[in-house]
Amino acid sequence: MKTPSGGWDIRFASNQAAREWDELCNTASANTRRAWNAITRDPRRHSSRQARLRKEFGAKQLEGKVLEQ
Repeated sequence: MKTPSGGWDIRFASNQAAREWDELCNTASANTRRAWNAITRDPRRHSSRQARLRKEFGAKQLEGKVLEQ
């Protein structure tokens, strides 16, 4: 999917994750489009239906910087 202008880029952790996202897009295209737009527009915004990732999934280190996930 194309990232909205000024939006964030999404990088998949593995080829399997990318394939599974594609499968989800084929199964529930309208919902995945809404999710993609929300995630790439403002990934730090969370609704009451979302939970932050915890423990080792909550942050990753890249080039000496700790990045929230």
